[in-house]
Amino acid sequence: MKIRIQIVVLALIFSFMAANAWAISYSWWRIPHLAYGGGYTSYLTIREINGVPSKQVWVYLYDDDGKFLAATVDGSAASTTAGYSFTFTLGTHQEKTFAITGSASDLKVGSVQIAAEGLGELSSSLRFTTKDGAGNATDVVGILPSEPNFNWTVSVEKRGSTDYTGIAIQNPWTSSMNVTVDFYQNGSRVPGTTTRTFTIPGSGHLAKFVHETVLFGDAWSNFSGIGTLRIASATNTFVPVALRGDGSQYSSLSADVGAQYWTMYFTTSSGNQNCTWTWKTVEGYTFIGKENNPDNVDNYVKLRGVMATDLSPQYFLAEWNWRNSSDSSEGVTIFQGVPSKEGSTDVVNGKRWMYKSDGTILNGPYTFKATRVY
Repeated sequence: MKIRIQIVVLALIFSFMAANAWAISYSWWRIPHLAYGGGYTSYLTIREINGVPSKQVWVYLYDDDGKFLAATVDGSAASTTAGYSFTFTLGTHQEKTFAITGSASDLKVGSVQIAAEGLGELSSSLRFTTKDGAGNATDVVGILPSEPNFNWTVSVEKRGSTDYTGIAIQNPWTSSMNVTVDFYQNGSRVPGTTTRTFTIPGSGHLAKFVHETVLFGDAWSNFSGIGTLRIASATNTFVPVALRGDGSQYSSLSADVGAQYWTMYFTTSSGNQNCTWTWKTVEGYTFIGKENNPDNVDNYVKLRGVMATDLSPQYFLAEWNWRNSSDSSEGVTIFQGVPSKEGSTDVVNGKRWMYKSDGTILNGPYTFKATRVY
């Protein structure tokens, strides 16, 4: 999986570690935007939250091209040659904040990646701020880490001439990727807009405002009200954040993971049983959602699973639990299959079983086919 690939890259970079470093597990956090210099300072806060022993943490500051940013971190120069920007040890229940600064006349933007020994025992956040001549903060923007996913949506609101919305995108992987951006309002494409495609280098970063010509500036003057940006990649997961400008100040907005909608049927001796699936992925692979089926016409069952498109061959697994109110029996419905494409349409073909909690098969295997609608 892509996560494993990045762990291998990390191990190669740290070849100076002891030979048993290959046995160490690493966790990653990704913050899609930072700003420093030109009057701005970014503050990166990292905390150990689960009471585990001290661990080593590595921080990577990347520019738009995926190269290490030249910055000052707590008064010392960040490295641009060591394979990381800076590293430190974080103790049990300890927290550290690092001030990232640069030239007063040169604003720099980019993104942050954080790696640490162990599995998921850190909390991280970033805020960038600027001050007036008296030292008072005039603009503070907080940004939280996010898990990579394939598609996202962002609300765009224009009530006045000083309302602006932008997006910042981080490519967390070592190879370049293409992302597409579309602009909709009331279910239709905003007049005068077409799909915009951008290539982001490995570990690179992209930041654009909707009113810029390179994005949708040609239609911005005629746009008003609320719309939706859809940001997607057909091949790679990525991490975005939205930035909103209100006059002279900015704020961050959450980008929403895009929901997928599928039609699905399975074939029994009495014919096809038509169902629907809708879900959101957690990190581009694992998903949580709902299934509507003939036994739950006015309701739904909670669906969960994984779309392992990075495996070869690809693999699909989904399941939901059931309980029979008549005899109080319980069990699980399981789908296993193979994702593929029919032309440009995503499909999954496989088998469906219903198991009782004691492991006996209630029915199946039945053949199922799922087709992605959007």
